Amino acid sequence: MAPLRANASVSLQHSPVPDIGIGASCACDGQILVSEDMLSLFDDLRPKFIHHFSNLKVVIAEAAAFYRQAVNDVTFRLIVVSMRRLLG
Repeated sequence: MAPLRANASVSLQHSPVPDIGIGASCACDGQILVSEDMLSLFDDLRPKFIHHFSNLKVVIAEAAAFYRQAVNDVTFRLIVVSMRRLLG
């Protein structure tokens, strides 16, 4: 496996096309950061190279629950009607 890495590294150095990778090594010109990983939207996969800036899975689940409750309580419809009246 090491000779393949060395060959890839050498060929990338001589390529005029930027090499972008996912979970890339320092031999690449850039790295794609998958936003779902960074924002902790999944519990199953936690790449070691990702710093988790927030746990939006919890925030999104709470927002969806509040929305569902507002729709069930007719609160959401009252807000929409009030906004339409306010905006003309």
